[in-house]
This record gives sequence, C-alpha cells and structure tokens, in this order.
Amino acid sequence: MRGPPLGRGQYASPVTTIVIEGWRFLPHSYSLWAMYLALELSERAGVTVYFRDAPMADAKWRPTRGVLLEEQEAIVAAIPGPPDDLRADVAARIVFPYDFGPSNAAKTFVFGTAEYGVVPNSFVAGQEPIAAAAKRTGYTVVTCSKWSKDGFLRSGVKASQMAHVICAIDPAVFTPPTDEQRREARAALGLTDEFVLLHSSSLGWNKNVEMMLDAMLALEAEMPRLRLVLKGMDALYGSGDVIERVRAQAPPEVKDRLMARVGYIGASMGPRAIAGLYHAADAYVCPYLAEGFNMPALEAAACGVPVLATAGGSADDFMHPDFCLKIASKVQVHQQSGGKYLQPNFENYVAQIRRVVRDDAYRARARVAGPAFARNGWTWSHAAEQLLAAAGISVGRHEAGGRHERAGGDH
Repeated sequence: MRGPPLGRGQYASPVTTIVIEGWRFLPHSYSLWAMYLALELSERAGVTVYFRDAPMADAKWRPTRGVLLEEQEAIVAAIPGPPDDLRADVAARIVFPYDFGPSNAAKTFVFGTAEYGVVPNSFVAGQEPIAAAAKRTGYTVVTCSKWSKDGFLRSGVKASQMAHVICAIDPAVFTPPTDEQRREARAALGLTDEFVLLHSSSLGWNKNVEMMLDAMLALEAEMPRLRLVLKGMDALYGSGDVIERVRAQAPPEVKDRLMARVGYIGASMGPRAIAGLYHAADAYVCPYLAEGFNMPALEAAACGVPVLATAGGSADDFMHPDFCLKIASKVQVHQQSGGKYLQPNFENYVAQIRRVVRDDAYRARARVAGPAFARNGWTWSHAAEQLLAAAGISVGRHEAGGRHERAGGDH
C-alpha cells in the first residue's frame, strides 16, 4: 500500500501509521500538544493518524468544545481510534501520569515535562522510577525544553533515550493585531489609557502570582495607570481560589487598593478570545519559579507583545532579547525532593516593568521581532517535523497544503 503522491510522479514510502494517545478538547497544554500534532501529522503525505483517548488525569475534568477552532475540532473529532490489531509505526503518548504500559507500536514515545528539575515516581503510572521504566521498555522520553530535559537526565533517563519536540503556536491566530483589533480587544476589557500587564496560566504556586501582585503595590504611586490582568483556568484548577486567598489574607486597605488594579478572568476561552487578550496587553509577565515550557509566553511574543520572563529556565529556549526582558534569578534546591526551581529577584522584576512601560522603542521593536522569531521555528508544523525526525520518518505535506487553521485555547 502506498501513500498519496508527492507531485511530479514521486510517491511517498508505504503508509506510516501514527497513534496519538492523549486528551481531546481539554484546555490543557498536554491536550493541545496532542491535538495539534494530530492535526499537523494528518496533513503529511503517506501518514495515517489515529487517536486513542486516554483517561483524564483528574476525574473532575471534562472535555470542552471551543478549545480549538470549530473546523479544527471537527477534524480532531473525526480521527478514528486505532484498530485492535494495528501494529503502528509510532505511538505518541501525551498523558499524565506518564504511561510506560504495553505498546504494540514499533516505536513508542512518552511525552512529559520536568518543571521542578526532577521526575518523582508519582509522575509515572504505577509509581515506577522513570529511569527504570524507560530502561525496561526501551521507549523514548520526549520533552519540550532544555530545562525539562535536564530534569529527566537528573532522574536517571539516558540521553540516548530522549527526544525533543517543542510546544508551539499557530501564526494564523497568534499574530500582531491591527490598530482596530487592538482597540476592540481593549474596549472588550473596559480599558482606555491603562498600561496592561497580562499573565495567563493555572495560577499555581510555580507561576509566582504573589510576586506579580507585590509589584503592583510597589509601583502603585509611581505608575497609577498600571494594571494587571490574570487569566486563570477555573475549569481545571480552580484558579480563582488564588485570588480569593489574596483577598482574605490582605489587610482591608491593601486589599481594596490591590483589587482596584488587578482584574481576573477564570472562564474558559477559545483561541480567538485568548489572542484578543494578548492584543489588549502592553506586556506579558511571567516571573515563574518553574516551568516545563511556558507556551503563553511564546504566544504573547508571536502577537508582538514584549515579555518579562524569569532568566535561567525553560523560556530561555525561545526568549530573545529583542522581545524579552529577562528577570534575574537564582537556582534553589528543594531539600526534600532534590528538585530545583528558580527564585526571581523582586527588585529586578520591578525594574524590568519600569523599563517596558517607559521604553516605547523597545515595545515597537518587540512588535516586529517576536512574531518573526515565532514563525521561524516555533509553529506546530515545526513540532510535527521534530516528532517525525525523532521517529526516523521522512514524509511531505499533502499537495493541497494545509487544510485548516491551527490555533490554541487555554493552557
């Protein structure tokens, strides 16, 4: 059986079968990783893609339509499950806990991230040490950043059993706004002449929300127009609880002042709406403690938004000085787990906020440099090529080219 023609009479090698194992229609980075790889691979000549739905990591999680564009979701929903007797060429498992269970594929890839510089046994199905699981099965461990790779290596996984596949963006959606689009995006949030800092995530401990809020208080008198918009993920993590905790713990006079300068959005949003948040923002802030990749920072850069990010972590892979102001940090070691995280310097974070607010020329440069950088190596098409290369597969696109736009939801 041969694949579709590549053009000028040349044909692809016999059809390659790839099974993506993961979560469909969940506003989670692993789900996006799985779905966009499935979408991209389905565009490759000589490739047949199947999707095996994996159990949710949390019993409370529910698939939610609107994570992708409507056309994309129709394509993803139509991808069939693999036949029972299929011996696939490739199985790509993008789930949590990391699954090293039996596979009948010729090559099996287990995707994961090591945010805290180590992979505890609890991250692996069956509570098995990840080094032992990788050695026993011969599966390849896939991760998306140098920081995360270091965590797997520190946990005993051999470099020869690792591969790199980025998280990515869709430049058809995450792109700089026109002047009219920016006005509309800001009007939707009730913004006029404010300078808006944006952050989008689960708002967990590793995101360092407290530092973002402390900086707003520190700059209150100096920059009265400064605002912070926090986009959480209530559907998965109850991110709004973080805001309520701050309200409860802060003295009344501080609480009122702070909440007047901080906005919170917890609802799930589709890809166009997420892009609209970047379009409304003047800068994206992420003084994180630990990240496996930090996809929203890349999306912000692709939209032409300057980024303030902790130096030394996963975002170093894709944060260029033309659009990213790095926050000085020190590595901290967690005494119990042996893992590590970064402690960004508060004074330097505040200083970088001052710079991005005052430096009009820098923001103008970021509007051009960020999108160009993201398009040149950080799209889902590039991610799919990395997976194919790791599997030793060389295929082309279908002659008609892309059949759909690719875009991301919450993550």
